[in-house]
Amino acid sequence: MLQFLTFWIGSERYGLELGQVQEVVEEPVLHYLPTAPEVLPGALNLHGVVIAVVDLARLLGIESDRTDVRMVVVDPNFAVVALQVSRLEGATRIDPESRIGGDEALLPECITARYDTNDGVINVLDVPAMVEKLSSMTDATGG
Repeated sequence: MLQFLTFWIGSERYGLELGQVQEVVEEPVLHYLPTAPEVLPGALNLHGVVIAVVDLARLLGIESDRTDVRMVVVDPNFAVVALQVSRLEGATRIDPESRIGGDEALLPECITARYDTNDGVINVLDVPAMVEKLSSMTDATGG
């Protein structure tokens, strides 16, 4: 079985492999970054380490009401960022056989796989692709 931390952004359900998650911050205090692009709403001081916060809805181009916001801190071995998400579900076990097949090249940007579960489809986020997209966005805006 595979394990993911699942959450919602708008009407879509997403997941991160549990091994890529350092922790979840329930009530984050964000420090505004005045020259940063909108995709970076601020920074989080986590145990003395300053971490950029990425508005995942904006990064993926999804409308979101941004209520019930949580920060999913990505394991620093993958990226030093916290992802702003809404409606956190928690840990979800998924049968690898439930992966939705097809041409991987047709998956949306920043999605590495999709799984069909009893509770609906989970879009698995591709952390390296997200970091690359974020880097290109901040380079383009000078942030």
